[in-house]
Amino acid sequence: MSLNPLESPQSEAEYYRMLFLDTAMEIYELVIALDLENMTCTTLTTSEEGFVHRRGPEPWEEQHRRMLEALHPEDRQAIEDRLQEHMAQARTDSRFSVAFRSTLMQPAGEYGWWTLTARMLIRGGHRICMLLFNDVTAEMQERQKLRALGERDGLTSLFNRTKLAEMLGGRYKELESSGVIFLDLNGLKEANDNFGHDVGDQMIVMVAKSLQNMERPGVTPYRYGGDEFLLIAEDLDRDELTRLVQRWLQGWRDQLAHSELSCSIAVGIAWEDGKPDVQALIERADADMYHNKNLMKAGILPELSSYDSNAAVVGLYGRQDFFKVVRLLLDGNGNRSFYMLSLSLSHFPLINVWFGRETGDRILARVGEHIRSFARDQDGLGCFLENGRFAMLLPADRALVRRLDRELGGILRQFSSCVGFRPTIGVYPITDRSLKVFTMLDYAAEAQGRVEDNAFERVAFHDPKKLSVATLQQTLLGDMKAGLESGELDFWLQPICSPADGRVLSAEVLARWNHPSWGLLEPGRFIPALEAGGLTAELDPVLWRRTAAQLRRWADEGLEPIPIAVNVSRSDILSLDVGDCFAGLAEEFELEHRLLRAVISAEAMRGGRETEQTILALRQAGFSVVLDISLSPRASLGGIPLPSDRLKVDLQAMPEWAAGDRELLGQLLARASELGKPMTVAGVETDSQVELLWDLKPDGVQGFRYYRPMPIGDFAQLLSMRTRTL
Repeated sequence: MSLNPLESPQSEAEYYRMLFLDTAMEIYELVIALDLENMTCTTLTTSEEGFVHRRGPEPWEEQHRRMLEALHPEDRQAIEDRLQEHMAQARTDSRFSVAFRSTLMQPAGEYGWWTLTARMLIRGGHRICMLLFNDVTAEMQERQKLRALGERDGLTSLFNRTKLAEMLGGRYKELESSGVIFLDLNGLKEANDNFGHDVGDQMIVMVAKSLQNMERPGVTPYRYGGDEFLLIAEDLDRDELTRLVQRWLQGWRDQLAHSELSCSIAVGIAWEDGKPDVQALIERADADMYHNKNLMKAGILPELSSYDSNAAVVGLYGRQDFFKVVRLLLDGNGNRSFYMLSLSLSHFPLINVWFGRETGDRILARVGEHIRSFARDQDGLGCFLENGRFAMLLPADRALVRRLDRELGGILRQFSSCVGFRPTIGVYPITDRSLKVFTMLDYAAEAQGRVEDNAFERVAFHDPKKLSVATLQQTLLGDMKAGLESGELDFWLQPICSPADGRVLSAEVLARWNHPSWGLLEPGRFIPALEAGGLTAELDPVLWRRTAAQLRRWADEGLEPIPIAVNVSRSDILSLDVGDCFAGLAEEFELEHRLLRAVISAEAMRGGRETEQTILALRQAGFSVVLDISLSPRASLGGIPLPSDRLKVDLQAMPEWAAGDRELLGQLLARASELGKPMTVAGVETDSQVELLWDLKPDGVQGFRYYRPMPIGDFAQLLSMRTRTL
């Protein structure tokens, strides 16, 4: 029987009734019957009672336009392509089903979810395309809820590993760069065992909350496991990752400050650009986290490191945290030997100029990443200091240093073959663990300074004998005021003895600086730097006053005081009224003037009229003046150039040709005797020098062969013994 919907209303109704029965195997909210012979369509809606004729027949173009307008813009092209393909096939067994979003039969402006099932039938010689629409909005909403539950952690509402797997297989494959922060909550099992799972859950929720506060487009937190969490950031540079880490750290610390719970977290980070493998980044961050976790378990790392905020370097310790962790590591590993390393990229500012700041940052990043991984693999520590400078603590192994030098050099060669851009390394073998950590680093830096301008020698080890005045001067001039105020800069005493019987006659003040970075410094190590900077006039009056105060204490304690000689430099003479200073100290501490002697340094001897006036003022006030003629012994034979009471010559300070000249020393002593000026010979260190002076008979001798410089307490014991024998 041929059914044509145009014949009559009865036949039309029967036609669609039969079509509906043939196709509507389940209830559809909407049916569109498209006659492909004449491209007209009829729209039906269905109910429990059957179908309702809504519209048509009408040209397909009208219905097609309305249908496309009702589809969600993201779904239009896909539905149109599938429909055209289906209609082109025009076979009775042709069929497709698809889900899409549309406003069909929805409240105004709202999209619901629909399924479209398309079937081809032939009725009465006509090819009929049946478009069967079903509203599945409620079902899809329920499915989305279930899916969300499936990809979200129930306790924290963070995404779980199911969602992470989806992202790794999808969007994360398209990233240009990525950063991963891996966190592990310490002590969760102990909290569960000791306080119950409710407390453990609260700790987990605290961590989750700190991460949720960081969530934004492109930054996604995950609960990776029971006590492990991830924060994955998409398409960001190192600078952005650094700020992200710092922001999370600050938020976490703020959260702890307002919580009754005590939690600690181990953190690891990783970053890469150039189509990164995010799964590999997670593994790297995990390894970094476990490295820090082991340090925390060992008590070496007591709290989170404040990762350095440099734009190009991420994951290395900052200066203060590095010093703290190194100290804990050294104190806890008494049987292991370590090196402290100072590293820098030679001419780093020129790298930025020659190759551009962006390339400079890439070089810095590559070097920083290698230092971090190298230190981690060797159970050491890495630190970013500033502007191309790094520090490391490594096991004491020269082969490790050579390997590090080769590997860093290889990284730099990828950017430039010029040897002038190679890294330089200074090494301090840690033999004295009592030193402050920054002192160790300064020693390493001093060694490094010896090869910074050497294109071929790139590694140097610390040698105490090679500390230069120039190196010291850079730091000492700025540190002296604090050293004086803190008492780090004080004095020792070296006895002056009788050459006949070794009896202590007097003593000389020798400055000592227990510098926090350079350790205990003798005057020869820092006085030249202070003289070059014209700052001895700041130091000497302090030492004069402390000397006078010490003489007063000894007298009050019943010890027989002996004369103490203090140094007067050219800077003192130009800056101070030395005579008034000495007179004021003698009056304040009620001292006999004979007890405070002034040694006019060899450098001050060249001061001309100002020096002569100072000497005259001191002598007129009753103070004894000692001239140090060590640097000009031959000139002194013709006559002592300045008035004085006593003379001093130091064998160690004399020119090499003069120090061993027996005849010259004899002439000096004879000339001093003619002038009636007692002479002290200092720097006596060998038996042969003692024998020489035994024959020449100076008035006093001073040197290591008799007494080394000693702290005030040790000298007081000498005074005590001397007092008992008088």
